Amino acid sequence: MTADAPSKSVDDRAARGGVLFAVFQNGSRANGGVESITQVIEGLSGTPRLVVTNAETSVTKRWRQADAETVVWPLPYKHGSSWRSGGLATLARRLRSLVATNWWTWRTLRQRGVTVVHCNDPAPFWHVAVGARLAGVPLLLNLRDTKSLEEGLDLPKYRRRFRLCSRVLVLSRAMKEFYEPASRMKRGEARPPIDFIYSVVDFEQMRPLPPEERRALRRELGIAEGTFAVGFIATFNDKKNQLNYLRHAVPSLSGQCPAAQTFFVGDFEPDTNPYARSCAEAAAELQIENRVRFVGFCSEVQRWYQACDVIVIPTRKEGLARCMIESLACGTPVVSFDVASAREILEEHQCGCVVPQGSYEALCSEIARLAQSPSLRAELGAAGATLAPQIFSAGSCLEKYRNLVLSLTDK
Repeated sequence: MTADAPSKSVDDRAARGGVLFAVFQNGSRANGGVESITQVIEGLSGTPRLVVTNAETSVTKRWRQADAETVVWPLPYKHGSSWRSGGLATLARRLRSLVATNWWTWRTLRQRGVTVVHCNDPAPFWHVAVGARLAGVPLLLNLRDTKSLEEGLDLPKYRRRFRLCSRVLVLSRAMKEFYEPASRMKRGEARPPIDFIYSVVDFEQMRPLPPEERRALRRELGIAEGTFAVGFIATFNDKKNQLNYLRHAVPSLSGQCPAAQTFFVGDFEPDTNPYARSCAEAAAELQIENRVRFVGFCSEVQRWYQACDVIVIPTRKEGLARCMIESLACGTPVVSFDVASAREILEEHQCGCVVPQGSYEALCSEIARLAQSPSLRAELGAAGATLAPQIFSAGSCLEKYRNLVLSLTDK
């Protein structure tokens, strides 16, 4: 299949109106952003939904099972690669892909009478934004991440995107405050409003277990009796920061909390992922292999939330970490670096601990404090399990999303 045509043509006779979702996938089986938008797509069962994506995966099957028409458009370049990589030939393919996808978007929106385009993150933005503008269809840009302290926010870059948007959607109040400067346009230019809606959690899966079931689950997962299980649930990459956690936290934690063992749950493929390979080599070099376990990808990740004593988030940056909100739903407390949304959720609702970004000493101290106080763990866990249904339920979050789409349609 070439970059000039999707693998499935749009049926012009299908239901008109509704939302076109542009969702690019990065190849990781554990992808919080894709999971979050999938919860929305599945929840909007009464609305015509057309999804355009770049790869055929298990997630596209879920969309189709939810009766969302799905179009796969393979990219002629590696998703996430720089525009400068690959030389002139790759650049030409990129430009041709942008022209083709925007033309397809314009034609499809006109033929189908789609009322809103939802761009799930910046990755597919330029593939659909111009087509949406030419078709006169409101464009909703969903931002799911922030920037690290080292990166900062590139204001000109985001203002260029925001100029084509009718609305910007983020995942928390902290994220809204982070992106507000980029929405301040020049005099006379329209300023796109920024809304926030929390992500949806599946409470049929994400729930606390009774003590006896939890003990049985820990035995099944191979968590030795007496172990203080620390869950690090994320795909392996530099943003998630597993390597520095191995180098700076695990040795310190061994001294402060000898019973602690960290379980890394997420895509761990050292044969093909250089970052994962560096993590495995660091564990061997530091002789901490008995202090960690690389579990790999787990399709039933809720089992690890339920089994662990604490979930740790020592990442460089986040939007609204899915591992944070899912662990709270399972009644497991969280210790996190001060990334976006952590204080808003954990501290304001007293269901977890937040330490300064990059302070591994403070991170380990909080983990050790929780290890020494079962009553504090129980208190934080109960607070998280009470909070989660109140602000992450499908009913409340999807109702806010429907109202947002309707407000764009009415303009």
